[in-house]
Amino acid sequence: PEPEPEPEPEPEPEPEPEPEPEPEPEHNDTEALNAQEASLIERLNNLVSGSLNNDLDSFESELDSVAEELEDLELIEKHDELLNTAADKLTELLNDVAQEAA
Repeated sequence: PEPEPEPEPEPEPEPEPEPEPEPEPEHNDTEALNAQEASLIERLNNLVSGSLNNDLDSFESELDSVAEELEDLELIEKHDELLNTAADKLTELLNDVAQEAA
């Protein structure tokens, strides 16, 4: 008589695939961005509150620097009002200096 065919081995259960990691959002550095934004706002507030009133060159370069960074982060329009306030403060200080010199 013919030998019985060997029983086919049970197929091994497929291992569960690892769950796909959630795709990182485009800005996975949103927190870094927020921290950077908060830091820039703080710097603007310092200018407005008068932390560099006695040093117009530093005031002006700080204002330029903050404006440039906000522009790089595409946040310049969002903080336009605060930038304008700081710029007005600079104008005020320049006027004071001009009056003192006169």
